[in-house]
Amino acid sequence: MNKKLTKKAIDALTPESKPGILWDGEVSGFGVRVRPTSRKYFFIKYRTKANRQRWYTIGRYGSPWTVDNARDRARKILTKVKDGGDP
Repeated sequence: MNKKLTKKAIDALTPESKPGILWDGEVSGFGVRVRPTSRKYFFIKYRTKANRQRWYTIGRYGSPWTVDNARDRARKILTKVKDGGDP
């Protein structure tokens, strides 16, 4: 089981890291990805009602997107997905 994402874990993530994605253990489908440019982005991965897989980028790690407010945003988006939405 994945652990809750932390600032320390995200700061240690590099483009050479395998895998280049860290998943959050608290919110299913929420994670952070590192690009070859070393920039890190929060995202969610979900499925629509039609069972199509989608990736939604929340924002770049750093101000204003801290781990906590990105996780809160992920929860809000996933609530809409559960209600049948597709952001």
